Amino acid sequence: MNDPHGSNHLPILIEYQLSGQNNDIINNTHKCWKTDKADWIKYQNHMNTTFAGSYDQMIENINTAAGISIPKINHSRKNNTHSYKPWWNENCHDKVTDRKKAYKIYNENPNLQNLSNYKRLDALAKKTLKETKRQKWKEYCGSLNKNTPIKEVWSKLNQYKNRKKENRMPLNSEAIWIESFHCKLSPPWVNYKTTEINDENTNLDTSVIDSSSHLLKVFTLPELNIALKQHNNTAPGKDNITYSMLAQLPENSKIELLEIYNTIWLLKAPIPSDWYEYIVIPQRKPGKPLEEADSYRPIALASCALKTYERLIKNRLEHWLEKNYLLARFQYGFRRGRSTNEALAILTNDIQISFTNNQSVMATFLDIKGAYDNVLIDRLTIKLNKLGIPPRITLHLRNLYVNRSIYLKINNSITTSRVTSVGLPQGSILSPLLFTIYTMDLETILGKNVKLI
Repeated sequence: MNDPHGSNHLPILIEYQLSGQNNDIINNTHKCWKTDKADWIKYQNHMNTTFAGSYDQMIENINTAAGISIPKINHSRKNNTHSYKPWWNENCHDKVTDRKKAYKIYNENPNLQNLSNYKRLDALAKKTLKETKRQKWKEYCGSLNKNTPIKEVWSKLNQYKNRKKENRMPLNSEAIWIESFHCKLSPPWVNYKTTEINDENTNLDTSVIDSSSHLLKVFTLPELNIALKQHNNTAPGKDNITYSMLAQLPENSKIELLEIYNTIWLLKAPIPSDWYEYIVIPQRKPGKPLEEADSYRPIALASCALKTYERLIKNRLEHWLEKNYLLARFQYGFRRGRSTNEALAILTNDIQISFTNNQSVMATFLDIKGAYDNVLIDRLTIKLNKLGIPPRITLHLRNLYVNRSIYLKINNSITTSRVTSVGLPQGSILSPLLFTIYTMDLETILGKNVKLI
């Protein structure tokens, strides 16, 4: 160890190697694209080939074009242990470098003079870091205004307090909680049969689009362009295709992609098998113990092509629900044009009115454990039908979420798949809206003087 980082205590280094290997782990060096360094003109030139209406051919063409025009980052590289410090400058770097050199000299030739020199430079480095950090924090606070995003403020505060993000999971891939976590995602139940959608169970002629129903119409190119603009460039799914690759497709490729989506939407083609494959990353909740399955939140990485398709459905379904006033009156989260600030304003207003009238307000706050994980897909389908959504669409949505293959990502390796037909995927575009529909009838069972916000 070449640097004790300002400490006078020298550590004892012990190396050991764990024996055994989990047979369920597949050694997989997952790679991602460095899209900020992409040559998009070169990418678009290589995408001027037809998909011939084939989803698999589209995926292959995109990966081929990306391999030529976008550099990759190998996730198997060593993680950078140095956290970003917004207050760091050249003066801090010089003082820390001088301290490291002094420590190296003392470590090679330990005597009183070298120790005294190291302690002097160590004290000077600590003083410089403290003063620089304080000055930069004052400058940042002076730059804040009403338009500064609160997320940015919290992020900056955590950086100044040196609060590092907790590891998403322990390094030991044989930890006991992993099996419990996997069983929670994919309980050992009999797999669902994918429901065939036909005239008998929909009471609709699936070969003809009902022009009177906005929900049943084919998707248009403007709808696709809106869906592609609404994304954040999040991590890709198992097919390794990012949102930016879809957004940067040339116009003719977007038209072919839209035709593929509409073919699936019109039930003239099966749902691609890639859309049933989810890579789940366990993300530990703050302050929760490492060795308990309930301490981890499952974040699902799905195909970005699937999530774009989900966004097309969500935008149309959300518009139809809002237009027909079908969503719960006091539902403020996950709704366009509303926020939880309105719910907070209602609660505050009721408290103030009660104070004025010498009355009381009773509030109960609920945190639903495993909310998405415990949604029953068949019950959700029934609730969608009760809202008047065409059965063809509800059964299509059902088929999107049954028999999903779950791949658990442990560090940089991926486990063998398990199948689940329970719950809604965390990270799915449609999950918040579908969960809102799943729970909206709670409002109907409450008394007149009770508000659910």
